[in-house]
Amino acid sequence: MKKQIYDEKNGLNYTLHGDYYLPDLELNEEEPVYGKYGIMRKQFLKEHRSAKYQYLVLTGKLTEYLNQVDKEAREKVEMNGGVAWLNGHGNDNENIDTYTEFTKDIDTVLMGWNTSHQVVTELSPQEWVYNKFTTYVLTHKECNSSQQIHFTSENPVLLLERLKQEAGKDIWICGGANLVQQLVSKNMIDKYYISVIPTLLGNGVRLLGNIDREIKLRLCKTQTYNGITDLIYMRR
Repeated sequence: MKKQIYDEKNGLNYTLHGDYYLPDLELNEEEPVYGKYGIMRKQFLKEHRSAKYQYLVLTGKLTEYLNQVDKEAREKVEMNGGVAWLNGHGNDNENIDTYTEFTKDIDTVLMGWNTSHQVVTELSPQEWVYNKFTTYVLTHKECNSSQQIHFTSENPVLLLERLKQEAGKDIWICGGANLVQQLVSKNMIDKYYISVIPTLLGNGVRLLGNIDREIKLRLCKTQTYNGITDLIYMRR
């Protein structure tokens, strides 16, 4: 079957999605009010579940669906005492989509076991939201790797050095704090994306920990939305 067809009667192009041809329509969606988990699910649907995405857009249910996904993810994180404080000072409709811009130049993700476990058990148990990346999960647990997800006990510094020498796009150090601290201590991170959240925490896990060296940075970009300030620094 052809990937795309054209209907002369209505002047529409159709693209094959599974066993069905769906019209290539550009519709004005409802004003989005969902947060970052909704934005991540939307990106996943557009790239890996296009038929479902088209259906939700055509039926006007996309925003409702993404709001529900975002709400459930936030509730699961909050129940486990995680990062429920990662919110702005107003409504989610004041947020902007920084995720798409951030990930457009990335093809590889590094994360620790706890971060990957939180994703698959709490934030997105039905779908792996990092499908468009090659992911390396640092763990001493014995797990079966796939083409997209590689479980490894390799030293993270050596792994990152090796990956940097390979052809490809940028590498995202997704978390958690222990992995970040190991790489920062060896001055392995080239660019820092830091978001200042309008919440004062009494305690918690320190992202950078104690660094035994001075690392000089250069501010490249700032942006502010919903009380959140994003700071992008390059290593000097």
